[in-house]
Amino acid sequence: VYVAHFPHDMRYIPLFRNGVRMVDVNARKLARRATTRKRILKNLGEDRVKWIAADQYERLPLEWSVEMEEKTFVAPVNGDTAEAEINDNRFAASQPQ
Repeated sequence: VYVAHFPHDMRYIPLFRNGVRMVDVNARKLARRATTRKRILKNLGEDRVKWIAADQYERLPLEWSVEMEEKTFVAPVNGDTAEAEINDNRFAASQPQ
């Protein structure tokens, strides 16, 4: 949903680099991502793309905040933008058995 509905008037903020999920630890970047997600949710309305399952849209929260961004996406690392550990199962397509 983030990729499909990212605002066209903004510079894209990638979620992954070389197949590794990016983690923002800089407060400014974290706030920018949170504001972008909030804008996407606000502007979503009935606009849907065919390659995203309908139930994925139903799972979206109605609101988003910097606190939610931090709780969901930030890992304890040092630096401006860091690479997340590959074994972060929260973002895996399927959980290991």
